[in-house]
Amino acid sequence: MQLAEELTSRRARHKLARSARGIVGDLSPRFLPGASPLNRPLVRPHADLLLVLADRLDGDQRPVSLRGMLAVRQLLQDPSSPLYAEADAVSSDTVAAAIEIALAQLNAR
Repeated sequence: MQLAEELTSRRARHKLARSARGIVGDLSPRFLPGASPLNRPLVRPHADLLLVLADRLDGDQRPVSLRGMLAVRQLLQDPSSPLYAEADAVSSDTVAAAIEIALAQLNAR
């Protein structure tokens, strides 16, 4: 299997969707902050947008672009992502924009 096919496969999509849903679960105010560097107060207002992203990855049969999958992976897993930034380093609008850009790039062909 070619790398591009592997990175855009159903399995890869499911894995990233599960990661997005896991982040949303971690945003619950019922949980004490754990070892995750996730900036919960900054990301919490955008939980619904993360669920839209997860549904696009996992529940939508339309193809996704390689660029979009790489953008989603960077958003969800890279420590330099706005999801993990300190509150004084980025704004809530920056977090929303990063999620929206990743969504848009999934659709780019």
